Amino acid sequence: MTTATSIEDSLCCYCSMCCNGSLFSHAKLDDDERARLGDSIFYEDVKGSKNLQFPCTQLGKTGACQVYESRPAVCQAFRCALLRAHDSEKVSLEEAKQLVDDAKEIKARAREAIDAAAARLPKVVKEARISRAMRALEHEHEAGDGDISNIAFKRAKTHFRLYRRFIRQYFSSKYH
Repeated sequence: MTTATSIEDSLCCYCSMCCNGSLFSHAKLDDDERARLGDSIFYEDVKGSKNLQFPCTQLGKTGACQVYESRPAVCQAFRCALLRAHDSEKVSLEEAKQLVDDAKEIKARAREAIDAAAARLPKVVKEARISRAMRALEHEHEAGDGDISNIAFKRAKTHFRLYRRFIRQYFSSKYH
């Protein structure tokens, strides 16, 4: 029989959207966590605080956390809306995994549209985080750069909005 913990672990490691930069850019850690994890997985923000960066350097090739059993407390405490729905048996494991697959497909389409719209713009770097790339594209479009067609920009923005709405509906939640 499968335990609730193994199901949670299976869904979390299957999804990894909270770790891959889809939901967050970083997580704040306390001094003990920073000391335990070492400096290689952090970035230093403007105020000098060291934060865990996302996408996390501990994600394996499949997207599963390589240090799941010893992951930071903030990572252990986070429970997205989809995981909570699964915990309350409103969503089966199979349905939850299908929603994860749908989110990844929607994100890929949005990323493709953003990259296509920004293809000739040297200022819009192909960022690891899709939200930063969209902001850069919007900035270039608002500046009136002639290299972005209105159709390509609107397509990118539409796909990005669909992606953000899907993420907010099924995955978003604050750390608690």
